Amino acid sequence: MAAESGAVRTATAAGGPGPGLVVPPAPPVTMAFPGTLDQVTRARRFLASLVGQSAPAGDTILCLSELVTNAIMHSASGQPGGFVTVRAVLTPSRLLCEVTDQGGPWRLAADRDGQSGRGLVIVEALATSFGITGDDAGRTIWFTMDLA
Repeated sequence: MAAESGAVRTATAAGGPGPGLVVPPAPPVTMAFPGTLDQVTRARRFLASLVGQSAPAGDTILCLSELVTNAIMHSASGQPGGFVTVRAVLTPSRLLCEVTDQGGPWRLAADRDGQSGRGLVIVEALATSFGITGDDAGRTIWFTMDLA
Protein backbone atom coordinates (compact mmCIF):
# COMPACT_ATOMS: atom_id res chain seq x y z
CA MET A 1 0.00 0.00 0.00
CA ALA A 2 1.10 3.56 -0.45
CA ALA A 3 1.54 6.69 1.58
CA GLU A 4 -1.97 7.36 2.79
CA SER A 5 -4.26 5.19 4.80
CA GLY A 6 -7.31 7.15 3.66
CA ALA A 7 -7.94 10.69 4.72
CA VAL A 8 -11.20 11.58 6.43
CA ARG A 9 -12.61 15.06 6.21
CA THR A 10 -15.28 16.59 8.37
CA ALA A 11 -17.98 18.83 6.99
CA THR A 12 -21.04 20.64 8.20
CA ALA A 13 -24.47 19.63 6.98
CA ALA A 14 -24.22 22.54 4.52
CA GLY A 15 -21.10 20.97 3.03
CA GLY A 16 -18.50 23.35 4.43
CA PRO A 17 -15.51 22.32 6.52
CA GLY A 18 -16.03 21.91 10.21
CA PRO A 19 -17.42 19.55 12.80
CA GLY A 20 -20.33 17.43 11.84
CA LEU A 21 -20.68 14.99 8.99
CA VAL A 22 -17.66 12.73 8.44
CA VAL A 23 -16.96 12.05 4.79
CA PRO A 24 -14.95 8.82 4.44
CA PRO A 25 -12.93 8.04 1.34
CA ALA A 26 -14.61 6.03 -1.37
CA PRO A 27 -13.62 2.35 -1.41
CA PRO A 28 -10.49 1.66 -3.44
CA VAL A 29 -11.11 0.87 -7.09
CA THR A 30 -8.63 -1.52 -8.73
CA MET A 31 -8.26 -2.62 -12.33
CA ALA A 32 -5.61 -4.76 -14.04
CA PHE A 33 -4.52 -4.06 -17.62
CA PRO A 34 -2.55 -6.29 -19.99
CA GLY A 35 1.07 -5.15 -20.25
CA THR A 36 0.89 -3.73 -23.75
CA LEU A 37 1.23 -0.07 -24.72
CA ASP A 38 -2.25 0.08 -26.24
CA GLN A 39 -3.60 -0.41 -22.70
CA VAL A 40 -2.26 2.97 -21.54
CA THR A 41 -5.30 4.58 -23.17
CA ARG A 42 -7.63 2.21 -21.30
CA ALA A 43 -5.90 3.01 -18.01
CA ARG A 44 -6.29 6.73 -18.70
CA ARG A 45 -10.02 6.29 -19.39
CA PHE A 46 -10.41 4.25 -16.22
CA LEU A 47 -8.91 6.99 -14.04
CA ALA A 48 -10.71 9.77 -15.94
CA SER A 49 -14.02 8.06 -15.16
CA LEU A 50 -13.18 8.34 -11.46
CA VAL A 51 -11.84 11.90 -11.25
CA GLY A 52 -14.28 13.42 -13.75
CA GLN A 53 -13.79 17.08 -14.49
CA SER A 54 -11.89 18.02 -11.33
CA ALA A 55 -9.46 20.92 -11.69
CA PRO A 56 -6.28 18.85 -12.02
CA ALA A 57 -7.81 16.03 -14.08
CA GLY A 58 -5.38 16.59 -16.95
CA ASP A 59 -2.34 16.46 -14.66
CA THR A 60 -3.74 13.40 -12.90
CA ILE A 61 -4.22 11.53 -16.18
CA LEU A 62 -0.75 12.55 -17.38
CA CYS A 63 0.84 11.19 -14.19
CA LEU A 64 -1.00 7.89 -14.55
CA SER A 65 -0.04 7.66 -18.21
CA GLU A 66 3.64 8.12 -17.37
CA LEU A 67 3.56 5.48 -14.64
CA VAL A 68 1.66 2.86 -16.64
CA THR A 69 3.95 3.41 -19.63
CA ASN A 70 7.02 3.03 -17.40
CA ALA A 71 5.65 -0.17 -15.89
CA ILE A 72 5.07 -1.67 -19.34
CA MET A 73 8.36 -0.49 -20.83
CA HIS A 74 10.68 -1.15 -17.89
CA SER A 75 9.35 -4.12 -15.91
CA ALA A 76 8.29 -7.71 -16.39
CA SER A 77 4.75 -6.37 -16.86
CA GLY A 78 5.64 -5.69 -20.50
CA GLN A 79 6.54 -9.33 -21.16
CA PRO A 80 4.03 -11.67 -22.84
CA GLY A 81 1.22 -12.37 -20.37
CA GLY A 82 2.28 -9.47 -18.13
CA PHE A 83 -0.07 -6.95 -16.59
CA VAL A 84 -0.15 -3.66 -14.69
CA THR A 85 -2.54 -2.96 -11.82
CA VAL A 86 -3.97 0.50 -11.16
CA ARG A 87 -5.55 1.22 -7.79
CA ALA A 88 -7.27 4.50 -6.95
CA VAL A 89 -8.64 5.86 -3.67
CA LEU A 90 -10.70 9.02 -3.99
CA THR A 91 -11.74 11.40 -1.23
CA PRO A 92 -13.61 14.65 -1.79
CA SER A 93 -10.30 16.54 -1.80
CA ARG A 94 -7.58 14.08 -2.80
CA LEU A 95 -6.75 11.18 -5.08
CA LEU A 96 -4.28 8.44 -4.25
CA CYS A 97 -3.28 6.46 -7.33
CA GLU A 98 -1.00 3.41 -7.33
CA VAL A 99 0.50 1.59 -10.31
CA THR A 100 1.89 -1.86 -9.53
CA ASP A 101 4.14 -3.74 -11.93
CA GLN A 102 5.48 -7.29 -11.96
CA GLY A 103 9.04 -6.37 -11.06
CA GLY A 104 12.35 -6.96 -12.72
CA PRO A 105 15.56 -4.91 -12.88
CA TRP A 106 14.99 -1.18 -12.72
CA ARG A 107 17.18 1.86 -13.28
CA LEU A 108 16.53 5.42 -12.10
CA ALA A 109 18.83 7.03 -14.68
CA ALA A 110 17.05 9.66 -16.74
CA ASP A 111 18.15 10.68 -20.22
CA ARG A 112 17.27 14.35 -19.79
CA ASP A 113 18.36 15.18 -23.35
CA GLY A 114 16.62 12.24 -25.04
CA GLN A 115 13.05 11.34 -25.90
CA SER A 116 12.54 9.22 -22.80
CA GLY A 117 13.50 9.02 -19.15
CA ARG A 118 11.50 11.93 -17.79
CA GLY A 119 8.33 10.19 -16.61
CA LEU A 120 9.12 10.30 -12.89
CA VAL A 121 10.39 13.88 -13.20
CA ILE A 122 7.00 14.83 -14.66
CA VAL A 123 5.12 12.99 -11.91
CA GLU A 124 7.25 14.64 -9.23
CA ALA A 125 6.55 18.08 -10.70
CA LEU A 126 2.76 17.63 -11.05
CA ALA A 127 1.73 15.45 -8.12
CA THR A 128 1.17 16.61 -4.57
CA SER A 129 3.41 13.72 -3.46
CA PHE A 130 4.74 10.48 -4.91
CA GLY A 131 6.85 7.51 -3.92
CA ILE A 132 8.08 4.05 -4.83
CA THR A 133 7.86 0.83 -2.83
CA GLY A 134 8.88 -2.72 -3.68
CA ASP A 135 11.80 -4.43 -5.34
CA ASP A 136 12.66 -6.69 -8.28
CA ALA A 137 9.70 -8.93 -7.34
CA GLY A 138 7.24 -6.10 -7.96
CA ARG A 139 7.02 -2.36 -7.49
CA THR A 140 4.25 0.08 -6.67
CA ILE A 141 4.70 3.68 -7.69
CA TRP A 142 2.08 5.96 -6.18
CA PHE A 143 1.12 9.58 -6.35
CA THR A 144 -1.40 11.83 -4.66
CA MET A 145 -3.15 14.77 -6.24
CA ASP A 146 -5.13 17.44 -4.45
CA LEU A 147 -8.50 17.78 -6.18
CA ALA A 148 -9.80 20.90 -4.50
